[in-house]
Amino acid sequence: MINEDSELRTEYREWCDAVGSSEKNGFLDFCEEYMDSQESIYDTLNDYDE
Repeated sequence: MINEDSELRTEYREWCDAVGSSEKNGFLDFCEEYMDSQESIYDTLNDYDE
């Protein structure tokens, strides 16, 4: 989709610049960041149980 949509491509490039990622590794970096944030949700629940 990113190759067909110039607006999406521009937003992706801006996001990569903002987080300091290359366009080649941007999606991988996004996925890792997303997964880390999802794991932290459960860490909060564990803190409450203690």
